[in-house]
Amino acid sequence: MPRLFFMLTASLALALTACASATPAQIPATRAPTQTRAASASVPTPVALPTATPAVAALDNLAQSVTPEGHYALGRVDAPVTLIDYSDFM
Repeated sequence: MPRLFFMLTASLALALTACASATPAQIPATRAPTQTRAASASVPTPVALPTATPAVAALDNLAQSVTPEGHYALGRVDAPVTLIDYSDFM
């Protein structure tokens, strides 16, 4: 059985080698790209990007407290909307 496997593998390798061309195909030479500028092309001017306010600085003005149950709260107690975030760090 190992001899049959070796013979099949050797004959496949020989067939693939015989199918390959003797010399690699030549890639036609191409000209190097050239850059041309239009006469009316204008150079863009740099624009200053807006800077973002750090998120920590946005939370400095919020009230921080602890509920009677021991949970931390951020914001006014009498706020018209209350968001409750249930999360798990696992």
